[in-house]
Amino acid sequence: MTYNLRNQGGSVLSSPIVLIDGYNLMNQMIREGLSSEKLMDFRYQMLRQLDRWRQQTGKYRVWVVFDGRRKREDKKFRQAGSVRVFFALPPDGGDSRIESMCHDNDGKVILVTSDKELIARTCNHVVKQLDSSVFLEKHLSAGKDLEDTS
Repeated sequence: MTYNLRNQGGSVLSSPIVLIDGYNLMNQMIREGLSSEKLMDFRYQMLRQLDRWRQQTGKYRVWVVFDGRRKREDKKFRQAGSVRVFFALPPDGGDSRIESMCHDNDGKVILVTSDKELIARTCNHVVKQLDSSVFLEKHLSAGKDLEDTS
C-alpha cells in the first residue's frame, strides 16, 4: 500500500523535508544495539546511513538537528553527503530549533522524534510525524520509502 505525502492544502509534496531529532534517533539506535563506542564515530555512522537511505528513496531532503555546539572536529558534520546537519546552541537547544524549522517550513516537514512534548508543539505544522523507533525499523534499517507501509 502506498500513499502520497500531501501538505495541509492537499497538494502532493514534491520534496518533503525529513526533519530528524538527531540524539533521539541515536538513542533509539543504541537501544536496538546499533552503536559504536565513540559518540562521534556513531554520529557519523548514523549520518552516512541516513545519506544512503535518502539516495535509495531519492525524494526527500534530510535534515538532522543535534543539541549542542559544533566542535572543531565536527566540521565535517555540516553536511554528510546529501544530509544537512544543524547544531542547536544553548540555551534553546535542539527542540526549539526543530520547532522553529517546522514553523518556517509549514506543511513540508515529516518529523522523526519520540519526544511527545515536541510532537505536541509541532503537530499543526508537520505533514506527518514518525516515532524514531518506527522510522528506524520500518524505513531506515529496511531501506524503505516513507510511502511504503508494508
